[in-house]
Amino acid sequence: MNPHITPNFIQSKSITHESDLDGHISLSLRHLSAEYLIFQDPAMVREFLFPCYLTWIPEIKKSNPFTVIEMDSDGYIGELIPLWIEAGFNCCSPAEVAASNDIVEYRRIYGKKIGYRGGIDKRTIAGGGKTVKEEVLRVVPPLLREGGFIPSCDHGVPPDISWQNCVDYSRLLAKLTGWL
Repeated sequence: MNPHITPNFIQSKSITHESDLDGHISLSLRHLSAEYLIFQDPAMVREFLFPCYLTWIPEIKKSNPFTVIEMDSDGYIGELIPLWIEAGFNCCSPAEVAASNDIVEYRRIYGKKIGYRGGIDKRTIAGGGKTVKEEVLRVVPPLLREGGFIPSCDHGVPPDISWQNCVDYSRLLAKLTGWL
């Protein structure tokens, strides 16, 4: 990717570009939001970030129209998703439940215009047992059935998740996705 496409004020450690898999590009705009709020008004995102998005996203899609262009943003993303869809992003993560994100509800609102990676409440994984099973069964089957969803913990795996709870959670996901 041409580093001169992106304005310097945005490029300075705000955007990372990963191309680990052929056809998958993940772009991270960290800390556009926090728990229950966004740091930038959607109008500011439109004014300051859209020119950048609208410069390079079409270029990426021109080279491979099947590319996953993923936005990784912490915190509450509900007001940002429509902007990301308009800009050309087709996936977002991690969709933190503790920040009032609900990807089942977002799928109802936005349909398959955007996919999701994450969305399983890390607190329920830490709780284990019935708590995690209810959360996984609430989120995974409806989204998995429609596609455009990679189930995973809604952020980094915190240290309060026991090994056994992690194994049980992984086993449940494996059963739901057909791996077991």
